[in-house]
Amino acid sequence: MPKSGFCSKASDSSFYSIKRYGNCPFDRYKCGSPSRVLRSDFREKTIYTSPDFGQTDVCPYVLMAESVIQFDISIDITITHVNKAVLYVLLGDSINNITSVKKLDNEGGTLKLPLSEYGAYHLLVVPLNISYSDNDYSPPSLSFSFKNIEEMTSSELITTYTQYIVGVLLFICLSGILMTSMAFDSEFEDV
Repeated sequence: MPKSGFCSKASDSSFYSIKRYGNCPFDRYKCGSPSRVLRSDFREKTIYTSPDFGQTDVCPYVLMAESVIQFDISIDITITHVNKAVLYVLLGDSINNITSVKKLDNEGGTLKLPLSEYGAYHLLVVPLNISYSDNDYSPPSLSFSFKNIEEMTSSELITTYTQYIVGVLLFICLSGILMTSMAFDSEFEDV
């Protein structure tokens, strides 16, 4: 973990001490993104910390949807690689009004967050306070992917499927009627 008091510009660090790291400066090279703001859409995107990400670094991100918030869309966040680091997802209206914290610290760990709950989510990649062993001098690192996913209840899925089937059957019936009508018209033209 970074030094005590590191980036502690947050007004109140007593609720969750981790939220003070949300105000840290963003290093685009170490944090693997040109901007701290990450835009989520239906294509999967992956963020990697650089090899220079170290024990005193923090990568604060703001994850938000690319388009208008819909009530049936969620953001799926998955850890694709982790070594001596953790991803915190801060839930709340703003970085200074955090109501809870979710922690992802294992490879393959996934979190699904509804887009309708908050306009954006604050993510923090923070190194763990682990002493290096004689055999492992690897720096902390973490990569995660994110994308929007569409949520449908089973009743919505059945309704959509039923509407599709009815539409296809209606198209087939109307095509048959049109073909019969055209054949019938061509018979009378010959007479």
